Amino acid sequence: MTRFRYGSLFVILLIQSCSTAEVATPTQEQPSPASPTPTVEIQEPTISAAVEPPPGFKQYQDSVVGVSVFVPESWVVVEVDPGRLAILQSYPEGKYVGGEAFEPGDTKCDLTIRPPEIDVASHMQQLRSDSTLTIVSEQEIVLQSGKPGIRMEVDSMGRSVSLFTEVSGRVVVLACFGELAPFDEIAVTLSEGE
Repeated sequence: MTRFRYGSLFVILLIQSCSTAEVATPTQEQPSPASPTPTVEIQEPTISAAVEPPPGFKQYQDSVVGVSVFVPESWVVVEVDPGRLAILQSYPEGKYVGGEAFEPGDTKCDLTIRPPEIDVASHMQQLRSDSTLTIVSEQEIVLQSGKPGIRMEVDSMGRSVSLFTEVSGRVVVLACFGELAPFDEIAVTLSEGE
């Protein structure tokens, strides 16, 4: 009998010394060995892949919407209208003031962020129905971020190539003119800024 009292006293002292958070009171019965034990599936959070810049590229990020793209380090970026338009170019800012023809190796890209009420499908339909444009090629691509895009080559008073995609809930168009060699490397890096 003495043993039981010491044991009970130990249990009482242990319960009194624990805080309320440390003492767990069962609220439901444990399942019997015959009933199946419920399982919980733990899902990992979805994390978008980080967009890696090509070697020798620097990041430009729109200061309003946060659209991000990587351009060659030697390029000039002119944020003409934050949240709407930026000009990315391989030559000094004032080189083509009068609309002259591009010299070999020069590239100009317009990064246009469309208003929220415009969607990619309607924007593409508008281009396809424009009689002043000749669509040379059109293909779906996947950007580094995993988002889909449409790459379109157009001939209208000169050749241009464009990428249409959606970033941060807005249609984003990257249209490049002149030397088009770096277009694909730049276009695939379009993403939401960090």
